[in-house]
Amino acid sequence: MSDVAGRVAPIIEVTAVAADSDPAAAELIADFARSRMSGATEFVQHLASLGAGLAPGVTEQQAADVCWALMDGHVYRRLVGDRGWTTAQFTQWLYQSTAAIVLPPARAAAVLDPARASEP
Repeated sequence: MSDVAGRVAPIIEVTAVAADSDPAAAELIADFARSRMSGATEFVQHLASLGAGLAPGVTEQQAADVCWALMDGHVYRRLVGDRGWTTAQFTQWLYQSTAAIVLPPARAAAVLDPARASEP
């Protein structure tokens, strides 16, 4: 994700600026957002189908919305481009943030600390 974000984010930002005055650019931005939402929804549906499911009280739609937002190229640009994070730091943060919000606590803990994956 972060390698793609690094390449796509500048293009999306330029296109977003153009979208203010260019209907074709606006439609491109809307298409991209729909595509990201579709990918986030499929990802969450897959997670929900696994044994542990999603975090208590988190619906598939909410989880997809969170993934859609966190995986936005603007987030990558702000943290890596503006704040000086490395791509590796961003990737780790994205991984941890998504797990902490979307997965049930025991599963998130195992994802965040692989040594705990063997605990009951």
